[in-house]
Parts: sequence; structure tokens; C-alpha cells
Amino acid sequence: MVAEPSRHLAECYVDTLHHLKNGQARVAAFEGLRSAEHRRAAEALNLELLQSTLQALEPHVEARRVADVAIEKRATVASAYGDAIRYALRDWSHTETAELELRGIDARVRALLPPKPVGRGVVLGAGTGRTCWNLRDRFAELIAIDLSFSMAHAFSRVREGGVTLADTEVCTAGDSFASYPLSAQPTEGEAGGAFEYWVANATALPFADASVDVVCCFYFLDVVRLTTLLAEVRRVLRPGGRFVNLGPLFYHHDDVTEHLEPQAIRQLLRTFDLQIDGASEQWQTITHLRINPSSSQPKVHATWSFRADLMSRHVSHATVLRPRWPTRSQVTGEGDATLFFSNRKAEVSTLEAEAVALLEGSRTVQTCLEALSERYEIGPADESTIIAALERLRGLGVLEWVE
Repeated sequence: MVAEPSRHLAECYVDTLHHLKNGQARVAAFEGLRSAEHRRAAEALNLELLQSTLQALEPHVEARRVADVAIEKRATVASAYGDAIRYALRDWSHTETAELELRGIDARVRALLPPKPVGRGVVLGAGTGRTCWNLRDRFAELIAIDLSFSMAHAFSRVREGGVTLADTEVCTAGDSFASYPLSAQPTEGEAGGAFEYWVANATALPFADASVDVVCCFYFLDVVRLTTLLAEVRRVLRPGGRFVNLGPLFYHHDDVTEHLEPQAIRQLLRTFDLQIDGASEQWQTITHLRINPSSSQPKVHATWSFRADLMSRHVSHATVLRPRWPTRSQVTGEGDATLFFSNRKAEVSTLEAEAVALLEGSRTVQTCLEALSERYEIGPADESTIIAALERLRGLGVLEWVE
């Protein structure tokens, strides 16, 4: 469910192979050292998950694609794919320390969800799936989304049973290590609706417009460009839908123009018709990926959580709009055109494409219609059609509302 499946699978394969070789090198470094036998065994145990990931990928990757990716050294870029081991341990080892962290996240998220179960929910950046799996009872259908095949594979292995991993962070050269058989315990996630895990891109979600009741974003708001992410959130949310966020603002992408502070994010959300409920906002200090009390230098994150509801407002003659991104149009037939914006496109009429061009510079819809009427005969029905088209394009993120 990504734009270039064969390319993406090849990248996942090369990245996983990269992490496997690094792990094998660590095992080899301890070879022959009696004082390091426990560490060597711990590292080797974790390599099994990486090896099974490669085995799952092999039938679906093309040698040519793998060679292209390897030549470009893409393996050093997508380090998140190799984090599946740590995430799987935190999510499914059921240690007291990990459960305390997960219960805190779960309780906070539930407080932000609608009070009664709703239809379809989507969780972005699902990782190895524990947080979203626990929320099944709040939706008739819940879909976990992550771009990482390794994360999805780890979730699948846990659900099937038979995965054991070691906590190597607390394993020193002469010490024993703790190993954990990972499982989705029977008492968890049995109630509720359907659950699926999709490998997909959060910036090009495989859902129809206005087809999702709640979009959840856990430790993901700072992973991709906000304008692209929020445009997709706005597009897929149904009228009355809700956006739920929990996570820090560390920013894992290089576009510094979108490394925004909370106040700027609040304003950006409003341009996508998403209004944060001020009473729902909360900052919490939460440990991250801590499996045991003895974990060395546990990560502690200041996390921002809130709910934002989709506002009910519609384009009228007095509305001021402008293109959110540079746009260009291409005539595709008599009266038809394709509008290109950001990394996407939309099919429109040539008149609608011209209306978008006229909105450059933040003009009212009325001003735009008056300019069009100087060149075309436009009646009330035509005006209604154009306004409806502008509403649709605003929902896709092409246009933004100017306060």
C-alpha cells in the first residue's frame, strides 16, 4: 500500500540486512571470550527476528531493486527499521516496568477518544502494535499503519507466538541476560472490532475521502512534514471526526521550516479545520522504551497530548482562500484538467483549475467568481459547482482557509 511497493520492499530488505550484519559483527566480537558468552548468546537470540524478517521479504523482492538500493547506500538511512527489536520487547515482554509505561499511554489516549466506541479508527506510526492493539474495544474497525515492514513483521510474529528476545541493554560482558517470550496475552485485545495492520505511507493514506472517524498519532507528529501529514488527516476524516495525538516534538526530518512549536502547530491545525480542545491538552514526562528498572540511561520524553475535532465550516462567497502549495494544472481533455500540488494530484474541470489559480494572493471566493465572470458566462448553478469544487480541494489540502 505504498507508491512503489517493489522499491520499498527492497529498501526494507537492505536495511534489515544492514542491521543483521551489524548484529553478527557484535556476536563475532565476543567469540572465544568466556567472560562474554552471555552477551554473545543475547545478541544471537535477537538476530533470529531479523533473519525471519529477511526470510519473509525474500519471496517479494527483486534482485535488481536490492542491488540499486545497496549501491545508493540506503541501508544507513532508515535506521528505524532496526528498532523493531527494542519496540517489540517493550510492547510484548510484559515486564512490570514496560507495562507501567504502556498503561500510562493507554489511559491518556483513552481519555482523548470519543466516550463511546466509533466506527473506523486509524493509528499512524503503529510500531510493533501494542498501543493500538489495546484500543480495539473502542472501534468497530481499527487499522494500524506503519511504513516499516520490520515493525509489521514483528507484530505478526508475536501474534503467531514463538518469539523470544533478549534485553541486551542490561547485558554486560560477564553478566547473564534476561530473555522474554513475547506474547499477546489472551486477556488483551479479545473484545472489540476488526483489527488489521497495514504497511502504508501516512502521507498517502490508502483510504477514501471522509472515511475515518478517528486518526491517532502516537510518537509520530514529529516524524514527517506536518503540512503533508495534516493534509492527509483532514482528507480522510469524516465530518465530526477527531485527531488524537500523543508524543514529543523531537523532529526526525530535515525540513527545519516545519520544526514547529506548539503554538504554530495549533495555528496550522486550524488551517486544516482541526481545532484543539484546550481542556484536553496535557504535557507529561513519560519514560520511553524502558523494559527493566536497571535499563541504562532510560529515555525520558516530555510528551504533548491533545484531541483536535474537525470543525464544521464551509466555503461561501465571503471565504478567503489561497493555495497551500504551488500548484500547476494540465489540460487532459475538453473541459477537464489535472491539478498537481505537493506530491499529489486531483482531477478538476478547467474552470475549477482556473479558479484555483485566481486564488493566488488570498482572495475571497466572490472576487474569484467575479474575475471568472469577465471571461465566461457563469450562472448561479455554475457558482454553486465551483464553490463545491473549492470545498473539495480545501478538504484535500490544496487550498487553505485564511482567517
